[in-house]
Amino acid sequence: METKADLNKQILELTIEIRSKHPTLSSFLDEMPITIASDPNPKVDTEKLKEYLESLKRLIKQNT
Repeated sequence: METKADLNKQILELTIEIRSKHPTLSSFLDEMPITIASDPNPKVDTEKLKEYLESLKRLIKQNT
């Protein structure tokens, strides 16, 4: 089972990859729903992090 730290590391690495290797996709990072929290103290669990990681992977796959 992946921990929050593992998932955060993967998300960071993928975000860096998007910004460096796919700069045209960088604008989508700010628009992704998970980054816009309506709750000032949102609960971030491993499931939410997995969903976000998968959405980043889809973003690259669909646009390359």
